[in-house]
Amino acid sequence: MANYVPLMRSNYFAVKSRAAFERFCKEYELHAIAMEERGAGAEELVGFLGSDERGIPRSKYDAAKEDWVDADFFGDLAKQLKPGWVAVVQEIGYEKLRYLVGVAVAVNAAGAVVAVSLNDIYKKAKRLGKQPMTPCEY
Repeated sequence: MANYVPLMRSNYFAVKSRAAFERFCKEYELHAIAMEERGAGAEELVGFLGSDERGIPRSKYDAAKEDWVDADFFGDLAKQLKPGWVAVVQEIGYEKLRYLVGVAVAVNAAGAVVAVSLNDIYKKAKRLGKQPMTPCEY
């Protein structure tokens, strides 16, 4: 039996409150990271890394319920961002070499989200040839 193994991280972005961002990361079990100083007066930029081979969170642990509950990860992330900033979250993963997965999701402070997937290539590649394409799996 094979397990899906995801890896995830973000870019660097500015947040409204470093303390609130740290709480957000703790809530979603992420490792907060910060970009090193880029010069005098530079805005502090932060990001995060996934933990324990977890991909983009779709739930979070609720201590009161003692259970995992569905969560709006990108909605919660958008609330952390300073206006004008965009967070990009990338996840890659694999199940042995049967499946390779990749997705990138961007969210802005207003909560607008766009996403692309490695599987998007099949739609684009159709116009390059006439023969059927097999997927990159199994």
